[in-house]
Amino acid sequence: MRKVLKKEYYINLNYQNKITLEELSKTFFVSKYYLCRTFKEVTGLNIMDFINEKRLAEAEKLLRYSRLNITEISEKVWFSSVNYFIELFKNKYKYTRRAFQNKYAYKNN
Repeated sequence: MRKVLKKEYYINLNYQNKITLEELSKTFFVSKYYLCRTFKEVTGLNIMDFINEKRLAEAEKLLRYSRLNITEISEKVWFSSVNYFIELFKNKYKYTRRAFQNKYAYKNN
């Protein structure tokens, strides 16, 4: 459990950068298989899904409280493509980005 917490901490500090299984396994001196297996056993999540969840949570904040456009947000939280980000966002929040902003974005009057 403690080792997984270290990985979560690392991800929380680095989610805005490119994170790969290769990099994580080298950083923590474990095989990719062991990394994935132990992370899922403890958290119930695939490690890449965990990373994407962290990125989506940050993107949600940016959509609510910033004036960044969708491309800037996607790049800021390190999604490989804008289209992939849009797809994940819509699947998680059940809204398109624009509908989400219209409903939830902070209105600075």
